[in-house]
Amino acid sequence: MRVAMRDVRVGLIALLSVMALGLVSTVVSVAAAAARTSVLIMGGSGDPLTTDQDGLPFIRDYTSKVVGNYVIPSASRPGSGIPGGPYNAVAVITPAQFNSGEPGDTSLTFDDSVAAGAGKLATCIESGDECDINEDLGSDRPAPGDNLVVFGYSQSAAIATLEKARLAALYPYGEGPDVSFILTANGNRPNGGFLARGPKGVTIPLGTPGGGVTFNGSTPTDTQYSTIDVAIQYDGWADQPINPANLLAVANANAGQRLLHPHYADYSLGSPGIIDQGQYGDTRYLMIPTDTLPLLYELSQTPIVGSFLADVLDAPLRVLVESGYDRTSSPGEPKPWTLVPAKDPLKTAADFLVAIPTGWDNAIEDVNGTRPFGTVRPGPFGVGGPDVDYLDPDEDLTKEASKEASKGTELADDSSVKATLVSRLTDATEAEADAVTAKIGAVTEKTQAKVTTLTKPRPQAADEAGDEADAEPSEPSESSESEPSGSETPETSDTKKPMTVAKDSGSEDKAVTKPADAKPEPKEKSEDTSAGKRGRHSSGLTAKPSDKESAPKHRAPDSDTASAKPSREKNSAPKHAAAAKDDRQTKPRAAHGAAAKDAGARDKQHKQDKQDKQAASAAKK
Repeated sequence: MRVAMRDVRVGLIALLSVMALGLVSTVVSVAAAAARTSVLIMGGSGDPLTTDQDGLPFIRDYTSKVVGNYVIPSASRPGSGIPGGPYNAVAVITPAQFNSGEPGDTSLTFDDSVAAGAGKLATCIESGDECDINEDLGSDRPAPGDNLVVFGYSQSAAIATLEKARLAALYPYGEGPDVSFILTANGNRPNGGFLARGPKGVTIPLGTPGGGVTFNGSTPTDTQYSTIDVAIQYDGWADQPINPANLLAVANANAGQRLLHPHYADYSLGSPGIIDQGQYGDTRYLMIPTDTLPLLYELSQTPIVGSFLADVLDAPLRVLVESGYDRTSSPGEPKPWTLVPAKDPLKTAADFLVAIPTGWDNAIEDVNGTRPFGTVRPGPFGVGGPDVDYLDPDEDLTKEASKEASKGTELADDSSVKATLVSRLTDATEAEADAVTAKIGAVTEKTQAKVTTLTKPRPQAADEAGDEADAEPSEPSESSESEPSGSETPETSDTKKPMTVAKDSGSEDKAVTKPADAKPEPKEKSEDTSAGKRGRHSSGLTAKPSDKESAPKHRAPDSDTASAKPSREKNSAPKHAAAAKDDRQTKPRAAHGAAAKDAGARDKQHKQDKQDKQAASAAKK
């Protein structure tokens, strides 16, 4: 019966170990899948992200930079609304066409290309299985439970604007897919975007600059979808002057669209110097400052004196350019074109005069570090411009983002490499899951080893000894002599008297016999054992005391004396089980009996002597 019960316990332990391993593995897999974020990345005009047109090296480089330079830094900012990784970078294919208006150009117009791209993006959000992606990149299709981040650049930012408006009209707050947006070079930026500056609904005729483009207003900011909007200062597509009559500002913006607009992927939001233009509705607006006016770029590249002259001219010209912008209003506040000067002309004139020596100081400081005219280097918006706030750069974040972005360049140099940022992050997640599984496996192996030890056949005497260890604790004896505490060793017991060591034929326990005339040694009061002083069963497993017991279990008496339980006294100390089988030292019952008989004889003799003395005393009287 005892063997059968032990087999049942062993089976339950093994079953629970297997169930725990499977449960933890499932939880790890589900958690990893639930935490994934799919980044739906689209290209700009001329870059549909197809392998045939763009090439796989470019697509790898572009998608890696998007995640490393924009998604990761945005997700790290508290309150940004951009979910964390791991990231599944998906290259969404869009038409990305822009008809030039020439007779032989059969490509789609900007408006038609944006409309077709919006349909493709909507399909990816609503049904990942039907999403038109570049499968050569090696990324997965968006899954129904994924967090979604839509990344739009230039034309695809206009696509994202249409999709954001569609989702806002379709789903009430708290419903619909979990989508957030990162828009770069957004022509629909409310205060600065080219598509938002012009009269809404008006289309530029084909054959003219920007032909086929319709001014369709601002990206909505009153939705439930968190958005990050990033513009480069003086990029004419996203940072268009508000006053079209300021021809210097318009010319500078056109130069910026040509020189700055194509290079958004090379900037990082984790780098220092990013201007924080604040939150407006659901959108956080950021601006990448430009050190030199685009109009002066060609001059700055002139050997020897070009950089110096550009510094001298930048400060006064920047005052005139900035007079065509409204920098005091939020970028999220719609601001169409107007002929009314954004700044007071008198203030502009005063700032221009101050900017002349400032330009010389800037140029000289770049050469020898001094400012002879004592002016102060102005901010990104020039002399007299408003103060700006900068994002607080995180050095660790900058290193991480730069590392992730650089991986795309490394992959772009080797077209045979099929891994993407997605697969690398997925591999990292799987490695962490494998590490957890390995630890669980190690624990399971230890459990199985213990189970194997329990299932090995043992002698009947050992089985009985093991069962006795699980029995109820015996009561302490009233005798002045008691068993040594389990914490005691042979060195702590009485070594002054000779001891006879005998082996009990019924068990492996050792017994210590003292002579019958040995004086009983006073026993110290036992202390309540801690977790480190626990009895051990014959199997070697540590036995924890019950919560209801104030002291550890006593060793059960031998089978032939199990029925004899002396009563418990208040001041008696509990007997602790031996620390291990080889260290158990108990006194045989014969020794206790002999000692008891001798004590009784001495008591009788003492009483008899007392009575004799009393009788003699009475006789004398």
